[in-house]
Amino acid sequence: MYLEEKLLEAVLKEQSGRQWSKTRETRKLQLPEDGIYNEDEEPFHHIGCSLLHPEHIERLRECGVIYRDHVFSAEEDAIILSNWKRFSDSYGLDVRCALEFIGWRVGKTKDSLSSKRLFFQDTTRFWPKLCAGLLERSARQIYYRMGRIATVENLEKVDWNADKDSFVDSLKSLIPYKRNVAWSKEEVTRLMKLFKKCDKDFLELSRKMKRDVTDCRNKVTQILRVEESPKKEFFPVFWDIVTNSVSHLSKKLRKVVGKEEGHELEGITSLIPWDECARSMEKDVRFCKKIWTELFESLCSTFAEFNATNDVKTAWKLTLAQVVVKKSPLNWVQYARCLWIFYISAPSENFLFAKYRSKMFKNDELIDLLKSQGIFDFDKHKRESEWEYLCNRVSKLISKFSTQIFDLMWFPLTLIDKLFILNLACRRQMISLGFPDYLREHYDQVPVGSPYIDDLIEDEKAYKKRNRKQRRFERNSLYISWIEETRESKKHINCKGKPFMSKTLVIESTVIYMLDLCDDWVPPTAFKEFVESDVLLPLFTSDVNNDELRTDQLKELEASWAEED
Repeated sequence: MYLEEKLLEAVLKEQSGRQWSKTRETRKLQLPEDGIYNEDEEPFHHIGCSLLHPEHIERLRECGVIYRDHVFSAEEDAIILSNWKRFSDSYGLDVRCALEFIGWRVGKTKDSLSSKRLFFQDTTRFWPKLCAGLLERSARQIYYRMGRIATVENLEKVDWNADKDSFVDSLKSLIPYKRNVAWSKEEVTRLMKLFKKCDKDFLELSRKMKRDVTDCRNKVTQILRVEESPKKEFFPVFWDIVTNSVSHLSKKLRKVVGKEEGHELEGITSLIPWDECARSMEKDVRFCKKIWTELFESLCSTFAEFNATNDVKTAWKLTLAQVVVKKSPLNWVQYARCLWIFYISAPSENFLFAKYRSKMFKNDELIDLLKSQGIFDFDKHKRESEWEYLCNRVSKLISKFSTQIFDLMWFPLTLIDKLFILNLACRRQMISLGFPDYLREHYDQVPVGSPYIDDLIEDEKAYKKRNRKQRRFERNSLYISWIEETRESKKHINCKGKPFMSKTLVIESTVIYMLDLCDDWVPPTAFKEFVESDVLLPLFTSDVNNDELRTDQLKELEASWAEED
């Protein structure tokens, strides 16, 4: 209310016959006919908070004014605050109301206070007065700079009666400025302590360190990158790089680890091209050297264990096999078992998979169950954990086929139904690739009464019901004929050997699943084009009107399938 009353008094006092429309026109950034000054001898880029365009910057450059777009200095901030102090004293405004007066972060409001503020700023020529002495800056820049420095806390602590040099020094003690000064050890220690306390709030961190935000962020990032502990997953990649760069590295390193005379680690370390290793690892040299140190310590400790019961060459082979041998990528058996465990552990409620994943993400029992089945023993080639990798992979799979198939049907399929259909498709695809019927052997691997299942599923009947569903399919004649069909299609095979879910088999699995639920269900004609099984093709009739599909999305569905195929 204080600022509103002062604005109203000042507007009535300073109003000089200008109309609101003219006032709005003065806020537009227009180039003068010549030079940078208008009729009132004011720089055109100081009239209003408008964005400068290339033609404006070019005019400034032609007139010898170098437009500065980098950070503000303490001397420039001193000029801005001195201009604001002089203006507020002239019109009886509280010096602490700077942000409220300039309309900091108020948006495009149409309230009475906003209108009075704009009118008063134009009639009093506020922006040219605030920007006086800063010809290389625009009013828009100074507006945003005022929002950073003219806080109530800073304006209360500023010594307005000090001389110029003391005033600048007082600003340096209040406002963090970017300094090209090396970080001392004490500053680095204090920086990391405050970084943990501030919970990654770099604005608060910069205020406490009296440094620029970017300077603090870059220093923290640099320290974390250097202090990042080289995990064992980097060992195989780094080992391949150094063995390709240094000839007979394994033999030389074996002699060093075996503590044979005449062989030292420094001689091998000097042969490694660290710059090339850093580029290949996409890390810095210091991190690669830390990996080398950790790798050597791991080789020494592992070699000592194997050397107690084996000869030197055998112990070295076993050491390399345990420390630096790469894991194989996720295979079909691991992928199929993962889908099956996700199915038996899914909640009975009709959850979306995203909600189910967030609910089960920190479930230690499910993670232990996956580990016990050997599913985590694969190379993911990513920073995320094996559990996150599997969750993201299955989530994308369900989302993809839900959009293309499941959610286009009138029959509501739950998360358990979708997971079961994917298990059927995965089983059929593995058999077509020559794998054994893994599901038939997998029923009793995680029986009811297992501590994992007891913790995952509260209702024991739910698990038994899901197991009975699969056993019921074993007696389904259509399902048996579909599984035993030996015709193979190249569409089902991924040439890289990685798990790949065929859209054709997912559609065929959906048809079989729906026919098992409802005997009189008729497959939609839109599915027929993508079905290749000779067992299922006779089930499609020519007079089906696709009543089971959402007719308003049928054309989009067929078009998307045609594009993918």
